[in-house]
Amino acid sequence: MRFIVLSVFALIVVGCNEQKSKDIQKKETINNESEIAAKADEDIVDVKQEGFLYVNIKELYNSQKRLVLLNEQKDTLAFFKGKNVSFNNDKYDIINEEHLYKEKLKVNTYYPEYGLFILDCDGSKNGYYEVKVNNIDCYIRIEGNQGLLKFKTPEKHLMESYPYLYGNNNTPLRKEPNNESEIIEGYSNYLYIPIEIKGDWLKVRDDKDCYIGEEPSKEDIIGWVRWRKDREIIIDIRHSC
Repeated sequence: MRFIVLSVFALIVVGCNEQKSKDIQKKETINNESEIAAKADEDIVDVKQEGFLYVNIKELYNSQKRLVLLNEQKDTLAFFKGKNVSFNNDKYDIINEEHLYKEKLKVNTYYPEYGLFILDCDGSKNGYYEVKVNNIDCYIRIEGNQGLLKFKTPEKHLMESYPYLYGNNNTPLRKEPNNESEIIEGYSNYLYIPIEIKGDWLKVRDDKDCYIGEEPSKEDIIGWVRWRKDREIIIDIRHSC
């Protein structure tokens, strides 16, 4: 009997020790994750190039997260929280009252109903993204906003969008990536998706899923369009077909 009691007691002790060990490991994991998250805010690396800053406006609208746009003096220009955006003492519903405040917020692309909020960005410095709002230099703090903000290079911005050549004669579609190459006849009657970037030239193919007219082209239309000149984007870029 004594042997049985001791055996049961030993099993209980082992089980308790194993559970305690698991609890300690779990606690250490949580602590490590918290430290990693905190470290992510501390290790903010400056971005030393121009590009585009994407704001997750859907996440803002559907949560109680906050985002502050600061003007040149780093005073509050616009304050986003939940479903509202505020300018001084005026508050608006981000989506339903967009028409009432949009002139106060001129940026690269702003269609909150479709989840689009994109700012021209000059990179980051001293913990702030430097962006253009209303044609002036403004700032967005990086720390605490990583889940809402994503910086994209011009190339990534281009490759994840839709180059729009419809009715455009200034940047024609050519067979090869040079200004002397033959222009593809009828190129402006189609919509395109990006395939490859080679310097200032973009290779595109006609979009079979999104097209002008009753049906897509039966044959692939593939060519090159100059998308950048003197570091400036010179083609129309859209974010839906």
